[in-house]
Amino acid sequence: MNRKAERLLLALESAPPGRVVEIGCIREEAESPSEGYSTFYLCRRCLELNLDFRSFDLNPLSVKLANEILEKARLPRSVRQGDGKTALRKLGPLSFLYLDSSDDPRDTLEQYLAAELTPGAVVVVDDAQPYLGNRHGKATLLVEWIERKELPFAIHPTEPGFSSLVFTLADGKKPG
Repeated sequence: MNRKAERLLLALESAPPGRVVEIGCIREEAESPSEGYSTFYLCRRCLELNLDFRSFDLNPLSVKLANEILEKARLPRSVRQGDGKTALRKLGPLSFLYLDSSDDPRDTLEQYLAAELTPGAVVVVDDAQPYLGNRHGKATLLVEWIERKELPFAIHPTEPGFSSLVFTLADGKKPG
């Protein structure tokens, strides 16, 4: 297991029991520093903890590959094709949200705002390192939103050159 996956599962352990959702699934057949294999690790750990896990991705080839990888490991096919923002609006309260789809910080912020989160919910955004002129990569606008709300957050290094944003919502959050 790579450091990115270790960090992700550590964050999952700190979340309250409830639904776990990933936006943006496995895109490569083999695990690597840039492909943390999050779908596999989250699905396996959620099965062990008896938590509801769901993953969404727009790319039908990524969805197919992710479900094949899960199936080979005898894990449930948990990945659906769909827009993360749309899916999050319909899922109800989440205890853990992992955002790893588009590199566009607007998409990350819109997905976060679309989610309903339980008190104590944990949110993780992958690739929060400087990228494409953005201070925190895909997490840039969400970090700015968090800073305006004066919420505590952390940027954790994962693999060399990569980092993730992690924060907990003590009071939860309604969509919007």
